[in-house]
Amino acid sequence: MLDAIDIPQLHAEALATNDLLRKVMREPVERGGWSAMNTVFAYYDMINPATNRFPRAGGVNGSPPGWPTDDKIEALRAAWFAATDDARRRNLADEIQQRAFQFVPYIPTGQLIGRRAFRKNLAGVIDAPLPFLWNIKKQP
Repeated sequence: MLDAIDIPQLHAEALATNDLLRKVMREPVERGGWSAMNTVFAYYDMINPATNRFPRAGGVNGSPPGWPTDDKIEALRAAWFAATDDARRRNLADEIQQRAFQFVPYIPTGQLIGRRAFRKNLAGVIDAPLPFLWNIKKQP
């Protein structure tokens, strides 16, 4: 598994977060102090409530563990999974987003763009959010 130090963009964010928490933290976590983590997901992971882990609020024993607790978000998410038509799911996704703005289970701290490069003599490179390494042909 990669650590934040292995990815320069994440390492910089971790250093900034550490600096900020050292300035604002008054008590250890056991006595009500701050607890935070940095993570990153691609935009296609956040396309709907099934794949988006950010507006989760299952609490300490939820998924991901240690997330905040909000029964309303979790109930809306369960209703989204139970819904049988797209219109109902769209409405529930809107309600989840509205509740997330009220409850604030997470705070986005930045955006990064993955970089990649291919030689000019390659054809068939697929422009996608992931580097698909098939369909590529080397030209003379």
